[in-house]
Amino acid sequence: MSGLATVFSILSATFFRSFPDDPYHVARTFAAYQHFASVISILGFIGALREHAFSVAIFATHLLLDTTLASIPRFTLLLLFSSAEDQLCVPGVTAFALQPTSPSAQAADAYRSDEVESTWAQPGWSETECVRVLWLLRAVLLVAALSVTFLQFWAALAVREYAKALFLRKRRKGSRLGRAMPSLEEKDKVENGNRVRR
Repeated sequence: MSGLATVFSILSATFFRSFPDDPYHVARTFAAYQHFASVISILGFIGALREHAFSVAIFATHLLLDTTLASIPRFTLLLLFSSAEDQLCVPGVTAFALQPTSPSAQAADAYRSDEVESTWAQPGWSETECVRVLWLLRAVLLVAALSVTFLQFWAALAVREYAKALFLRKRRKGSRLGRAMPSLEEKDKVENGNRVRR
């Protein structure tokens, strides 16, 4: 699990690094978070190999927090996509159109508007068909977001249980060693008993 998380974090950091910088530094912030997540994932991977319970517990806690934090943007994007449905399915209206300022930009906008009108003029494609396709796409994205969130949460709980099992195994091993090795008080009693007998 930690190996997959490491690969995903490194790939995500590389992906966010390729974005152009924006005034809010969103891409840079996400890339920095993914670098941090890859370090925690490597710690979890090493902890799983060495059966170090504390490292695995840190990784499990990170997975639980990441599941919670990552679900917020997932569902926010779904809400934004569903609100854009009105703009996407109206003929002649583009969802992300900028106001043309120059004559060449106005001409390009007029060409795009003619192109959109010709798309709507094709047989079998209507506004209701567009709404139906977008509804299906939104349903698929919702199921995917819920599935990913649920699987990530389940995996985090499984890693946490593994860390708990490692803690218990270490504690049992320590108690067995404690029983096998006599304590200092018991050694003193045995030595004092031997002296008295002599």
